[in-house]
Amino acid sequence: MHLQPLQWKNDWPVIGEDPDGDGNGQPVLTHRKPTIKGQPHPLATPATSDEFTSNTLGLQWQWHANPQLGWHFLNGSAGLLRLYSVPLPDDYRNLWQVPNLLLQKLPADKFTVTTKLTFSPRFEGEKVGLVMMGLDYAALSLGNANGKLLLTQAVCKNAEKLAAEQETSSVVVPGKQPVYLRVAVQPGAICQFSYSLDGQQFQPIGGAFTAREGKWIGAKVGLFCTRAAKTNDAGSADVDWFRVE
Repeated sequence: MHLQPLQWKNDWPVIGEDPDGDGNGQPVLTHRKPTIKGQPHPLATPATSDEFTSNTLGLQWQWHANPQLGWHFLNGSAGLLRLYSVPLPDDYRNLWQVPNLLLQKLPADKFTVTTKLTFSPRFEGEKVGLVMMGLDYAALSLGNANGKLLLTQAVCKNAEKLAAEQETSSVVVPGKQPVYLRVAVQPGAICQFSYSLDGQQFQPIGGAFTAREGKWIGAKVGLFCTRAAKTNDAGSADVDWFRVE
Protein backbone atom coordinates (compact mmCIF):
# COMPACT_ATOMS: atom_id res chain seq x y z
CA MET A 1 0.00 0.00 0.00
CA HIS A 2 1.34 3.39 -1.00
CA LEU A 3 0.11 6.96 -0.44
CA GLN A 4 1.27 10.26 -1.93
CA PRO A 5 0.08 13.83 -1.22
CA LEU A 6 -2.10 15.42 -3.91
CA GLN A 7 -2.86 19.05 -4.79
CA TRP A 8 -5.20 20.49 -7.41
CA LYS A 9 -3.49 23.05 -9.66
CA ASN A 10 -5.42 24.59 -12.55
CA ASP A 11 -8.04 21.85 -12.23
CA TRP A 12 -5.37 19.15 -12.58
CA PRO A 13 -4.16 16.75 -9.84
CA VAL A 14 -0.47 17.06 -8.97
CA ILE A 15 0.67 13.98 -7.05
CA GLY A 16 3.68 14.18 -4.74
CA GLU A 17 5.46 17.48 -4.15
CA ASP A 18 6.29 20.18 -6.70
CA PRO A 19 9.37 21.93 -5.29
CA ASP A 20 10.31 23.75 -8.54
CA GLY A 21 6.75 24.77 -9.39
CA ASP A 22 6.79 23.29 -12.89
CA GLY A 23 3.51 21.46 -12.32
CA ASN A 24 5.09 18.01 -12.29
CA GLY A 25 4.77 16.19 -8.99
CA GLN A 26 7.69 14.26 -7.51
CA PRO A 27 7.09 11.22 -5.24
CA VAL A 28 8.11 11.48 -1.59
CA LEU A 29 9.12 8.82 0.92
CA THR A 30 7.59 10.62 3.92
CA HIS A 31 5.00 13.39 4.29
CA ARG A 32 3.27 15.16 7.14
CA LYS A 33 -0.14 13.72 7.95
CA PRO A 34 -2.79 16.25 6.86
CA THR A 35 -4.89 18.07 9.42
CA ILE A 36 -8.51 16.94 9.41
CA LYS A 37 -11.60 18.22 11.21
CA GLY A 38 -12.80 16.56 14.38
CA GLN A 39 -10.92 14.49 16.91
CA PRO A 40 -7.30 13.63 16.08
CA HIS A 41 -6.69 10.07 14.88
CA PRO A 42 -3.69 8.02 15.99
CA LEU A 43 -1.29 6.61 13.45
CA ALA A 44 -2.50 3.27 12.14
CA THR A 45 -1.18 0.59 9.83
CA PRO A 46 -3.25 -1.66 7.53
CA ALA A 47 -4.15 -5.11 8.84
CA THR A 48 -1.85 -7.99 7.95
CA SER A 49 -2.02 -10.93 10.39
CA ASP A 50 -5.27 -12.86 10.64
CA GLU A 51 -6.49 -15.27 13.32
CA PHE A 52 -9.65 -15.94 11.26
CA THR A 53 -12.02 -15.20 14.13
CA SER A 54 -14.47 -13.40 11.83
CA ASN A 55 -16.94 -14.90 9.37
CA THR A 56 -15.74 -12.52 6.65
CA LEU A 57 -12.26 -12.06 5.22
CA GLY A 58 -10.33 -8.99 6.34
CA LEU A 59 -9.73 -6.10 3.98
CA GLN A 60 -6.05 -7.05 3.64
CA TRP A 61 -7.00 -10.10 1.57
CA GLN A 62 -7.37 -10.08 -2.22
CA TRP A 63 -8.19 -13.01 -4.49
CA HIS A 64 -6.06 -13.44 -7.61
CA ALA A 65 -9.28 -13.30 -9.67
CA ASN A 66 -12.97 -12.70 -9.02
CA PRO A 67 -13.93 -14.91 -6.05
CA GLN A 68 -16.42 -17.74 -6.34
CA LEU A 69 -18.52 -19.65 -3.86
CA GLY A 70 -16.90 -22.88 -2.78
CA TRP A 71 -13.33 -21.63 -2.61
CA HIS A 72 -13.32 -21.12 1.16
CA PHE A 73 -15.34 -21.17 4.35
CA LEU A 74 -14.69 -19.06 7.45
CA ASN A 75 -15.56 -20.55 10.83
CA GLY A 76 -15.05 -17.54 13.07
CA SER A 77 -16.16 -19.26 16.27
CA ALA A 78 -13.49 -21.94 15.76
CA GLY A 79 -10.90 -19.47 14.43
CA LEU A 80 -10.39 -21.39 11.19
CA LEU A 81 -10.23 -20.61 7.50
CA ARG A 82 -11.04 -23.67 5.41
CA LEU A 83 -9.64 -23.64 1.88
CA TYR A 84 -11.19 -26.16 -0.51
CA SER A 85 -9.05 -27.64 -3.25
CA VAL A 86 -10.15 -26.07 -6.53
CA PRO A 87 -9.58 -27.79 -9.91
CA LEU A 88 -6.68 -26.46 -11.96
CA PRO A 89 -7.41 -25.04 -15.43
CA ASP A 90 -7.38 -27.56 -18.29
CA ASP A 91 -4.33 -25.85 -19.81
CA TYR A 92 -2.54 -25.45 -16.49
CA ARG A 93 1.13 -24.47 -16.61
CA ASN A 94 1.67 -22.55 -13.35
CA LEU A 95 -0.08 -20.60 -10.59
CA TRP A 96 -0.35 -17.46 -12.75
CA GLN A 97 -3.44 -19.14 -14.26
CA VAL A 98 -5.01 -20.09 -10.92
CA PRO A 99 -7.76 -17.74 -9.68
CA ASN A 100 -8.10 -18.96 -6.08
CA LEU A 101 -4.88 -17.49 -4.69
CA LEU A 102 -5.69 -15.65 -1.46
CA LEU A 103 -3.08 -12.90 -1.25
CA GLN A 104 -2.11 -9.65 0.43
CA LYS A 105 0.35 -6.90 -0.35
CA LEU A 106 3.80 -6.95 1.26
CA PRO A 107 3.84 -4.72 4.38
CA ALA A 108 7.54 -3.76 4.56
CA ASP A 109 10.97 -4.48 3.13
CA LYS A 110 11.74 -6.85 6.02
CA PHE A 111 9.18 -9.18 7.60
CA THR A 112 8.27 -12.82 8.24
CA VAL A 113 5.05 -14.64 7.39
CA THR A 114 4.16 -17.84 9.25
CA THR A 115 0.98 -19.85 8.84
CA LYS A 116 -0.30 -22.91 10.69
CA LEU A 117 -2.47 -25.32 8.71
CA THR A 118 -3.72 -28.89 8.64
CA PHE A 119 -4.15 -30.56 5.24
CA SER A 120 -6.81 -33.22 4.64
CA PRO A 121 -6.46 -34.36 1.01
CA ARG A 122 -8.69 -37.01 -0.52
CA PHE A 123 -7.21 -37.47 -3.98
CA GLU A 124 -3.84 -37.68 -5.67
CA GLY A 125 -2.40 -34.31 -6.71
CA GLU A 126 -4.19 -32.08 -4.21
CA LYS A 127 -2.02 -29.25 -2.83
CA VAL A 128 -2.08 -26.44 -0.30
CA GLY A 129 0.69 -23.93 0.11
CA LEU A 130 2.24 -20.59 0.91
CA VAL A 131 3.20 -18.52 -2.13
CA MET A 132 5.19 -15.36 -2.86
CA MET A 133 3.44 -14.31 -6.06
CA GLY A 134 4.56 -12.06 -8.92
CA LEU A 135 5.99 -12.20 -12.43
CA ASP A 136 8.31 -14.76 -10.84
CA TYR A 137 6.98 -16.72 -7.87
CA ALA A 138 8.05 -19.26 -5.31
CA ALA A 139 5.83 -21.55 -3.27
CA LEU A 140 6.11 -23.99 -0.40
CA SER A 141 3.34 -26.57 -0.73
CA LEU A 142 2.01 -29.75 0.82
CA GLY A 143 0.94 -32.26 -1.81
CA ASN A 144 -0.77 -35.65 -1.78
CA ALA A 145 1.61 -37.86 -3.76
CA ASN A 146 1.36 -41.67 -3.83
CA GLY A 147 -0.36 -41.73 -0.47
CA LYS A 148 2.33 -39.59 1.16
CA LEU A 149 2.32 -35.94 2.22
CA LEU A 150 5.15 -34.30 0.30
CA LEU A 151 6.41 -30.84 1.24
CA THR A 152 7.89 -29.19 -1.84
CA GLN A 153 9.53 -25.85 -2.55
CA ALA A 154 9.21 -24.72 -6.16
CA VAL A 155 10.18 -21.64 -8.17
CA CYS A 156 8.65 -20.32 -11.37
CA LYS A 157 10.50 -17.71 -13.44
CA ASN A 158 8.54 -15.70 -16.02
CA ALA A 159 5.25 -17.02 -14.72
CA GLU A 160 3.19 -14.63 -16.85
CA LYS A 161 4.73 -16.28 -19.93
CA LEU A 162 3.42 -19.61 -18.61
CA ALA A 163 6.84 -21.08 -17.88
CA ALA A 164 6.80 -24.32 -15.88
CA GLU A 165 7.60 -24.55 -12.18
CA GLN A 166 10.95 -25.99 -11.13
CA GLU A 167 10.96 -27.99 -7.90
CA THR A 168 14.06 -27.22 -5.84
CA SER A 169 13.56 -29.32 -2.69
CA SER A 170 11.10 -31.81 -1.24
CA VAL A 171 10.68 -33.84 1.94
CA VAL A 172 8.03 -36.27 3.23
CA VAL A 173 6.19 -35.06 6.34
CA PRO A 174 3.67 -36.81 8.62
CA GLY A 175 0.02 -36.45 7.73
CA LYS A 176 -3.01 -35.60 9.89
CA GLN A 177 -1.15 -33.02 11.96
CA PRO A 178 -0.51 -29.26 11.76
CA VAL A 179 2.36 -28.03 9.62
CA TYR A 180 3.88 -24.56 9.92
CA LEU A 181 4.97 -22.84 6.71
CA ARG A 182 7.13 -19.71 6.76
CA VAL A 183 8.75 -17.23 4.42
CA ALA A 184 11.24 -14.65 5.73
CA VAL A 185 11.78 -11.56 3.57
CA GLN A 186 14.93 -9.45 3.77
CA PRO A 187 15.69 -6.06 2.13
CA GLY A 188 16.07 -6.48 -1.60
CA ALA A 189 13.00 -8.79 -1.62
CA ILE A 190 15.18 -11.82 -0.76
CA CYS A 191 12.89 -14.62 0.44
CA GLN A 192 13.76 -17.80 2.32
CA PHE A 193 11.15 -20.50 2.95
CA SER A 194 11.16 -22.86 5.93
CA TYR A 195 8.83 -25.27 7.71
CA SER A 196 8.20 -26.73 11.15
CA LEU A 197 6.22 -29.59 12.66
CA ASP A 198 6.08 -28.12 16.16
CA GLY A 199 6.00 -24.37 15.55
CA GLN A 200 9.33 -23.92 17.34
CA GLN A 201 12.14 -25.37 15.25
CA PHE A 202 12.06 -24.26 11.61
CA GLN A 203 14.02 -26.01 8.88
CA PRO A 204 15.00 -24.00 5.77
CA ILE A 205 13.95 -25.58 2.49
CA GLY A 206 15.06 -24.52 -0.97
CA GLY A 207 17.37 -21.65 -1.84
CA ALA A 208 16.86 -17.91 -1.61
CA PHE A 209 14.32 -16.41 -3.99
CA THR A 210 14.03 -12.79 -5.12
CA ALA A 211 10.42 -11.61 -5.28
CA ARG A 212 9.18 -9.68 -8.31
CA GLU A 213 6.24 -7.38 -8.86
CA GLY A 214 3.09 -8.36 -10.71
CA LYS A 215 1.76 -6.78 -13.90
CA TRP A 216 0.57 -3.53 -12.33
CA ILE A 217 0.96 -4.36 -8.67
CA GLY A 218 3.74 -5.34 -6.31
CA ALA A 219 4.49 -8.86 -5.18
CA LYS A 220 1.91 -10.48 -2.89
CA VAL A 221 2.10 -13.25 -0.33
CA GLY A 222 -0.63 -15.69 0.60
CA LEU A 223 -2.25 -19.10 0.32
CA PHE A 224 -3.65 -21.48 -2.28
CA CYS A 225 -5.35 -24.87 -2.41
CA THR A 226 -5.70 -26.80 -5.69
CA ARG A 227 -6.37 -30.20 -7.20
CA ALA A 228 -5.63 -31.78 -10.53
CA ALA A 229 -8.82 -33.87 -10.72
CA LYS A 230 -12.32 -32.52 -11.46
CA THR A 231 -13.90 -34.84 -8.89
CA ASN A 232 -16.41 -33.32 -6.49
CA ASP A 233 -16.07 -33.52 -2.70
CA ALA A 234 -12.30 -33.24 -2.76
CA GLY A 235 -10.02 -32.36 0.14
CA SER A 236 -9.42 -29.16 2.07
CA ALA A 237 -6.99 -27.38 4.37
CA ASP A 238 -7.82 -25.73 7.69
CA VAL A 239 -5.72 -22.63 8.29
CA ASP A 240 -5.49 -21.81 12.01
CA TRP A 241 -3.74 -18.45 11.54
CA PHE A 242 -1.62 -16.32 9.23
CA ARG A 243 0.83 -14.07 11.09
CA VAL A 244 3.03 -11.28 9.77
CA GLU A 245 5.87 -10.13 12.03
